[in-house]
Amino acid sequence: MITLVRMRYDDRTRDYVARRTAQGMSKKDILRCLKRFIALGVFGVIRGSGGWWTAGSCAVPSRPEEMPTNALVAVVVEVLAAQENLSTGTRSRVMRQVERLVVERHGQGVVEIPSRATFYRLIKALDEGKHAFGAATTRRSQGRRPQEPFTPTMAVRPGEVVQIDTTPLDVLAVLDDGVTGRVELSIAVDVASRTICAAVLRPAGTKAVDAALLLARALVPEPMRPGWAEALRMSASLIPHARLMSIDARLEHAAAKPVIVPDTIVIDHGRVFISDTFTAACRTLGISVQPARPATPTDKGVVERTFSSINTLFCQHVAGYVGSNVTQRPGRRSRLDAARTVRAIRGVVDRLLAESAPRRPAQSVPAEQGPVAERGLCADGDPRRSPSGLPDRR
Repeated sequence: MITLVRMRYDDRTRDYVARRTAQGMSKKDILRCLKRFIALGVFGVIRGSGGWWTAGSCAVPSRPEEMPTNALVAVVVEVLAAQENLSTGTRSRVMRQVERLVVERHGQGVVEIPSRATFYRLIKALDEGKHAFGAATTRRSQGRRPQEPFTPTMAVRPGEVVQIDTTPLDVLAVLDDGVTGRVELSIAVDVASRTICAAVLRPAGTKAVDAALLLARALVPEPMRPGWAEALRMSASLIPHARLMSIDARLEHAAAKPVIVPDTIVIDHGRVFISDTFTAACRTLGISVQPARPATPTDKGVVERTFSSINTLFCQHVAGYVGSNVTQRPGRRSRLDAARTVRAIRGVVDRLLAESAPRRPAQSVPAEQGPVAERGLCADGDPRRSPSGLPDRR
């Protein structure tokens, strides 16, 4: 009733309703804001870092006199932001840090500290999305995100910008000496077409020569392998094969992987990519190298997201998958029995790159010759079989 009376007779309220209506807010939302303001004062309509006092929220204190001041909210936000570079603690630690800072800046008794229950609700509301009391790795990752609005890397033609990176795969493989170990995958992704230009898979410990090999594989056609379906040939894809044959006759037996010559390569500060071997190879080919900012994965978000897709669409369907941490892994015996050779996994990766190229509908891969991992075999004839098939994305 009070809200309706003010909307009809109070000039300031009528001006507010007119302004919010012009901004596109519905009458129902305007009424909700006015009710919050009448019940809670200015804290009822604050949004952003201090906008946690909303009607119906668990953060609303049971006693209005416990409403925090702006000074208290500002200190809590500051202390929560400082948790990014600290080990994960409890809310009681944050509360003690806030109390100490409030006394140092404003004096004893000037800023009233609410009850413990209300203070915990305040921390819970202000901590939303920051993971101050969760995993430290998640908290650091969240803190490194750029402030919006954020403009992602843009490219208008293939080869304009290519992002390169290396990551360990969550897959165990049988190494050349017969023991099992993790493998690392290095890929080059074209930003304009989202094409994986090349991939190099090797046991953990990627060298500078592997980065140079990745660059070389991106610049040459991928040859067809024994046992691959005819639909994987470049002639069966949407790539203008006939026109390219007049330039290079070797493309007659090439697989359907486009050859993209990069103009600019975006790298992180890994020693493999800042090495003299890799930079000299780029300089010889006339390729510009653009380092990303330290600890800023968003500078090469395309390749980072590609690694996430590889883990979801490939790794977890391959024998020897061990998960991202020890809590997701089976017993040691099952891992040893399921592991496959590095050569076998490399053969599956090479074939998937050829299968991901766009092709004519009439030249689709036959069902009986689908992805190698679905048949439990590998390109080199490894007899080991996968307990689950690799999903066909087509």
